[in-house]
Amino acid sequence: MPVCGERILERCKLGILSERANPLSKCARVLFVFVEERGDDAFVVGHACVELAASRWLELWRSGHLVETAAGVSGDETRGLYLTPRFFYEDGLWPASLGG
Repeated sequence: MPVCGERILERCKLGILSERANPLSKCARVLFVFVEERGDDAFVVGHACVELAASRWLELWRSGHLVETAAGVSGDETRGLYLTPRFFYEDGLWPASLGG
């Protein structure tokens, strides 16, 4: 997760959707690493490991924390699943070192 100070800069991409694969089937346990770029260097500012059952993914979808949107190169028709920054704040996963 790219961060800048006390905010997440973009959604967290979980994977590409396809006819043959659901990225959530590989996301029962997820390690989120929060990285802040400072100049030419990147620094790990925190991490969180979470386990998410299928029922939790459905709950996140219904609450708007899990979203489907364009993935990859502009103009490409692939779709991906993403977690919104709000998920990390509301679930208490935001690193304590950043005021979480």
